[in-house]
Amino acid sequence: MTIRSKQLLFFVLLLACSGWVSVVVYRSTHFPWIIYRQGLNHFSENRFQEAIPALNSAIRNGISRIDAWMSLGDSYMATQRFEDALDVYEGLLRIDPDNVQGTWKAAGLYEQFGRFDESLQKVRQLHLVRPNDPAVLLRTARLLKYLGLWDDAAACYDRVLSDPSAPARIAVELAQIHIWKQEYPKAIERLRYALLNSPSDTQIRFWIARALFWGGNPEEAAVEYLRALGDPQ
Repeated sequence: MTIRSKQLLFFVLLLACSGWVSVVVYRSTHFPWIIYRQGLNHFSENRFQEAIPALNSAIRNGISRIDAWMSLGDSYMATQRFEDALDVYEGLLRIDPDNVQGTWKAAGLYEQFGRFDESLQKVRQLHLVRPNDPAVLLRTARLLKYLGLWDDAAACYDRVLSDPSAPARIAVELAQIHIWKQEYPKAIERLRYALLNSPSDTQIRFWIARALFWGGNPEEAAVEYLRALGDPQ
């Protein structure tokens, strides 16, 4: 082989190596973004099983966008992999502690798992940014009720019900707390308010009958029981 041929061969090999290096660099730089966009496309098309590995790969390769984390968590939710979803939402909150959606969804999962203290901790964080949000107040009230903190729960329920647009059915939940505390007149007042807005709801009438009976009014209780059973007496 002549010197010129060797020089030409070296030049060709150099070009080939440069091209290979360029491909490697391009893939290492752009691959996470390509797989991230694929994951989002799968998610938008409700192809959650395909979105999960794509988004996991994108995040492992350095993508830290909020929509990647949220779409991954929501994909796990859609496939009922709730513990994995919670891990993802908590991961999101480590990089964006004030993320409202992530906090709300983590709180819901903790509540679903019966981990009420941890759920309440998340919900209380939301009070800092949404102190008068009815949904936040209602979830707080329910968590306090589950934890047996009835006075605090009742105060939250009162705040929710101070809004005229609040569903009257919520008054039944507050009435149950008053019954547990043996505050029967308060319970009956709340239950009659709920019944006024849902006059055909027999369960509310049964609760009224119970509160009347436990409160020492068996005759009135009997009347409510009959009404609940369809007797107009």
